[in-house]
Amino acid sequence: MPQFSFATTDCDGASGPDAICDLQDYGSAVTQARKALAAMALGGLPDEARPYSVRIYDGTGEILAEFSLEFHAEFYSSRYPDPMQ
Repeated sequence: MPQFSFATTDCDGASGPDAICDLQDYGSAVTQARKALAAMALGGLPDEARPYSVRIYDGTGEILAEFSLEFHAEFYSSRYPDPMQ
């Protein structure tokens, strides 16, 4: 079975890559990365300075893919203060 590991970046910073795990194929690794990113979003949206991300590595440590979730807000009226600051 192919081996993969995952690294994440969230509001607490970067971690990983984690321990190597055996998965059926690359598609399974992609599915797992997407589920991990969705689970991270359940805790709230990322701030504008640091998007959430999940990176997939193969068994040798080569990065294969990265999935990220960014949040961006735009305020257009000068009559109201930016509530994000």
